[in-house]
Amino acid sequence: MRKYTPVNFTDVRLTGKFWGERVNTVLTHSVPSQYDQLVTHNVLDSLKLPKPPPELTFPRNEYGFTTQIFWDSDVGKWIEAASYALHHRRDAAIEKKIDAMVDDLEKAQLPDGYLNCWYLGREPENRWTNLRDNHELYNAGHLLEGAVAYFRATGRRKFLDVMERYVDHIAQTFGTGPNQKRGYPGHQELELALIKLYQLTGEKKRLDLAAYFINERGQTPHYFELEAQRRPSSRAPRNTTSRTSRCASRTRWSATPSAPSTCTPPWPTLPPNSTMPD
Repeated sequence: MRKYTPVNFTDVRLTGKFWGERVNTVLTHSVPSQYDQLVTHNVLDSLKLPKPPPELTFPRNEYGFTTQIFWDSDVGKWIEAASYALHHRRDAAIEKKIDAMVDDLEKAQLPDGYLNCWYLGREPENRWTNLRDNHELYNAGHLLEGAVAYFRATGRRKFLDVMERYVDHIAQTFGTGPNQKRGYPGHQELELALIKLYQLTGEKKRLDLAAYFINERGQTPHYFELEAQRRPSSRAPRNTTSRTSRCASRTRWSATPSAPSTCTPPWPTLPPNSTMPD
C-alpha cells in the first residue's frame, strides 16, 4: 500500500501575497503572452485543418524534420497551464480562448475518435506509422492532460469528452489482442496522462492502458524496428529528432534488437560556448 497520494491542484489554494502576486502574473501576462505565440506561429490555425495545407511555418531541415508535428502538444500544454491558473481565479477571456480551441479540435476529430491535426491535415494515410519519431501518442498525452485539467478547473467536459473518444480509439488500436498494434509512445507522456484520467474517472480501463504501454516497452521484437521496416522506402526522410533532450529521453535500437545503439545526434556539432535553442 502506498503511503502518499498526490493532491489534486483544485484542492490547493494559494492565499499569501508572495504566491498570489505570481498567480496573478501568470493570468495577466504569462498565459496571454503564450497564447499570442500560438497565434503568431500559426499553431491555432492548424487546428482548423485548412485546405489546401499552407506552407510550413517551420520548413523541414536537412534531416527532413519539422517541429510542427508536435504542435498539438503545445496546445495541450497551454490549456493545462491556463487551467491551473484558472483554478485560482476564473478569467472569462482565457476560458473563451480555450473553448474556441476545443471547438476546433472537436470538428477535426474523426468519427472513429482519431485526433492529430498534423496527420489529419497533411498525411492522413500515414497515421500510426511512425510512433518512434512523430509522437502521435505523446501529442495525445498532452491534449489529455489539458482536458483533465480544464475539467477540474471549470467543470466543463466538452474537451474531456473529445479526448475520451480519442483514448477509446487508442485503446482499440494498441494492445495484445487480434489485429492490434503492439506499439507504445516514442516519447513517454500518454502513460501519466492516462493515470490522471483514471484518477478523475475511476475507470480501470484507463489504468490498464497505461500499464500496457509501460509493460510493452522493451519487449522483443522491438516494435519501433518492426514499424520502421514496414514504412515504404520511398517515403520522405523520417522526422529525426533535433534536440539532445529528446535523444537522451529514449533508447534508439540498432538493427540487432538485443542491443541498444549509441544515440548519435544527427545535427552538426555546436561551436564552443554556444547553446542549443530550446
